[in-house]
Amino acid sequence: MQTISNRVGLIKPSYFKTSPLLIAKMACNKLKSYSMENEAKIISESITGDTTVEQAYEITSKYIKWKPHYE
Repeated sequence: MQTISNRVGLIKPSYFKTSPLLIAKMACNKLKSYSMENEAKIISESITGDTTVEQAYEITSKYIKWKPHYE
């Protein structure tokens, strides 16, 4: 998997709220706010309800630099 050097930063959702669809929604909204509609479409087509949380983070980390919720 190739990563983009200028990834968008985003804080992970809290552990108790985390779900693959929430991760996809957060990532897509952030990418769209930076006019990265093509990348948002790729993510939305890749993540489904059957996707695990770990897989969702792996898919979105190509475009999103996830920061820990608690520091």
